[in-house]
Amino acid sequence: MFFSLGESIDYYVNLSKLSDGFRHNLLKAIQDLVVWPNRLADIENESVLNTSLLRGVTLSEIHGQFARVLNGCPELSDFHFSFNRKSAPGFSDLTIPFEVTVNSMPSTNIHAFIGRNGCGKTTILNGMIGAITNPENNEYFFSENNRLIESRIPKGYFRSLVSVSFSAFDPFTPPKEQPDPAKVHNTFILDSRMLPAIVNH
Repeated sequence: MFFSLGESIDYYVNLSKLSDGFRHNLLKAIQDLVVWPNRLADIENESVLNTSLLRGVTLSEIHGQFARVLNGCPELSDFHFSFNRKSAPGFSDLTIPFEVTVNSMPSTNIHAFIGRNGCGKTTILNGMIGAITNPENNEYFFSENNRLIESRIPKGYFRSLVSVSFSAFDPFTPPKEQPDPAKVHNTFILDSRMLPAIVNH
């Protein structure tokens, strides 16, 4: 069994210029992971994948940018997704939409929760961390294929996650450290003022 992966977006931009048939046959012959991303689950523990191929490439690039440009789409694209919490014990159901438009002014890729103490901002943010690092049935991110169908967003979709707690009163339980780049990559750090932070990259 073998597999391959291009190490830059330019590689897939150039491949997109080839004829459809030739490109498909070529990528099939070299077992490219962008064309067959489902194979990642079978090879995630292979050292050559983790120490070599994923040294400068993230899972989100494989599922996102590389796949888009290979199909002739722009490198950057608009994003429309939502965070969903359903049937969580002790909490009401909620859906929070996020819409990001490329090159918009002002920028739409920055979002904020505003509310008084104790209204649930940190609880929602902690739920989002869990939905990215270890998604459960009742907390997850999804994209809408249409107005009626929800498609859950898989692990690796988000390129990075940084969560910092500046309050001694907010609960903060970081996920277990996970240095494997083929899986959700978590690192727990403390800043110079001993403020807990979680970095996923």
